[in-house]
Amino acid sequence: MDGLATGSEHVFILAASNLPWDLDVALLRQLEKRMYIPLPTKAAHKSMLQMYFSQQRCQLDFSFDFVRLASETEGFSGSDIKLLCKDAAMRALRRIIVQLDNLSSVNEACSSVLLEKRCFQLVQKQIITNSDVQASFLSSKPSIDRHFSEIYTEWTRNFVSSDFLLSLPPENVYLVHREKV
Repeated sequence: MDGLATGSEHVFILAASNLPWDLDVALLRQLEKRMYIPLPTKAAHKSMLQMYFSQQRCQLDFSFDFVRLASETEGFSGSDIKLLCKDAAMRALRRIIVQLDNLSSVNEACSSVLLEKRCFQLVQKQIITNSDVQASFLSSKPSIDRHFSEIYTEWTRNFVSSDFLLSLPPENVYLVHREKV
């Protein structure tokens, strides 16, 4: 960038935009390297689903089909996948809350120690079922409109630096664990 090489200080500028075609041409000229990071692939979706569900404080039904859900969530961003997993966990938690409410109203005469022990047992057995995940999926929508895909493709063809296009990483590189960043 102009004028950066004159001093002894090093400056690194990183910019991001969801609408790069709205950026001023003069600004684009100053940003020497441009890259487009597409939506995650099915393999990345599967990895993200496994990671986000493993981060929840409840168990996942052992019969869960990650490959099927990864295919069904095509067009979802990483953030959309994370929200889907959180929503499914919240559905399981809501079931537990209803059970706890029923338990406390039925067992008002029980000692608080027994009631607390039973509550702990219910929470420990919290399971995210296939129906929780399916209900979350049906109520979730991708945050990115499909027509933007064509616009991104055209912008990429016209403005993205060719060295980034030639060195695109394997398809599951878009899943980066926070610990490794």
